[in-house]
Amino acid sequence: MEVSNGRIDDHIPIVQRNRLIQDDKPLSPINSERSSLPASSTPSPIPPSQKSPSPRSLSPVIKAQSPVGVIGNKLEGVSVESSKVTKEEASKNVKLKVLEKDMPRLTIAVDVFGESLVAQCLSKTLKQKYEGIESLENQIKTFSKASNIKPGKFFKASSQVLIFLLKSPIWGIYQSACDITITLFEGVAEKYTVSNRTLSETTKTIFSVILTRSGEPVQRVHDLSIETGVKLVKMPKMEELDVLDELLTSIITPKEPAKVALSRVKFTKFLVEEFGISEEKNDPMSVKNLAEFGAGAVKHQDPDVREAGQDLVIFLYKADQKTVRRVMPEDNSNTRRSHAYRYVFEEMDSYDRKLRKNR
Repeated sequence: MEVSNGRIDDHIPIVQRNRLIQDDKPLSPINSERSSLPASSTPSPIPPSQKSPSPRSLSPVIKAQSPVGVIGNKLEGVSVESSKVTKEEASKNVKLKVLEKDMPRLTIAVDVFGESLVAQCLSKTLKQKYEGIESLENQIKTFSKASNIKPGKFFKASSQVLIFLLKSPIWGIYQSACDITITLFEGVAEKYTVSNRTLSETTKTIFSVILTRSGEPVQRVHDLSIETGVKLVKMPKMEELDVLDELLTSIITPKEPAKVALSRVKFTKFLVEEFGISEEKNDPMSVKNLAEFGAGAVKHQDPDVREAGQDLVIFLYKADQKTVRRVMPEDNSNTRRSHAYRYVFEEMDSYDRKLRKNR
């Protein structure tokens, strides 16, 4: 049986970053005025040794005494600027720490990358966060056999940080996290030896987060999630694991968000088209299991999920008519009252007629 290749439209989001420009305006100089004496009075001579010094000669003495009333503006300006510099320098020197509540889920990451880098990636300050993410990405890109860290441990450490970043509500962060996730799988999981257990556990967690994000109402988040998920599914090592098959084809529940259910049905159909159907009875990608999953989608309350379920069931029917007929509800007048079921049965009948003509 020939299976057509799956496709996903390119989604190229554009991120605009605003820069904060701060103009430091020079403080206006203070003009000192001399009080004039009355015209009728004659000023007494002042010996040269007792003459008042010039304003310039006063400045070092005044700065040392810092009389606020005379040159308060200048000194205050200097003190404020110096305090800003001091705070910035102090913040750079302070070692960032991971929150205590997050530490249990980041132990391996902290061991591999150091607590400062991990905390920087999770920082609430965007500048620090982006710098940390950039550093993390560089370490993933440059990972090689020469590294002292085993590939499995490095893969798990990177994944622990990425799971946090993939949950970020900030579009730019999520976008970077998706890109780094693909880099991690392509550059580490595919090139080096990572145990199936580590790969399965980590992939299931990452894919679950991406699948959940695909259910969000923001279209660009949904599109990027689908695109990233498809790239993961197409990885050669992912084909060897059943973890994604089981995750995708689990029973659709009423509490599950409609967009998440829709993504699961679409992902499943993509897997069938890309890799075909398994002949093993208990395999998640067997016709029986897939037909049950598709039939559950057909009776879903959301019209988009129903439509995707119909497409999957009809696609499976062309591969195995008997199995799909047994899984679907009985074809009778009562069942055909449902528009969704009636459409599926009509398409099945149409395909049967085509088969009879070709015999």
